[in-house]
Amino acid sequence: MEVVRLKKEDWKSFELKYRWETLYLYRVEVFEDEDGWTVKVKRSSNNEKIVKSFSEYLYRPWMEECELYGVQVDGKIIAWMSVGYERWCNRLRIFELYVLEEYRGKGAGSMLINKAKELAKERKVRAIVLDTHNSNYAAIEFYRKHGFSLNGFDLTQYHNDDVSRNEVRIDLVYTLE
Repeated sequence: MEVVRLKKEDWKSFELKYRWETLYLYRVEVFEDEDGWTVKVKRSSNNEKIVKSFSEYLYRPWMEECELYGVQVDGKIIAWMSVGYERWCNRLRIFELYVLEEYRGKGAGSMLINKAKELAKERKVRAIVLDTHNSNYAAIEFYRKHGFSLNGFDLTQYHNDDVSRNEVRIDLVYTLE
């Protein structure tokens, strides 16, 4: 397995087909009183298996200074990552990171995260940021294993009632020294 740089023109219309199943999620609860808000983000088991499936393009024209990388095995790309430099706040953003289901747990995702960390150090950025879904439990645990921590969340990313639907965007950060 090796990480290779991908040409945008070859991959600009490539669609990633995200899919995961889980019995766990990070439940987000927000409590408001006269003094402000209290937020709780805690691992929780779900009564029924959660199955998510959707598509997203690897590259979209609005991505600031975007670069594409893949993990190649025997000439086949089995994992993808799109990253961009956010100049205004000196951060590297991982827009998309995806590993084909049959290759998950075999190191391809770690190779891409390590590539992002290498790029961040070369560019002397202060942080790497990304977002994922609160029910993408395996992804959140993967990022935590690689040193990412909670940076925030968006309570209305998908619908106006994301909290009650248990569909909250979780923002994660890896800070550099």
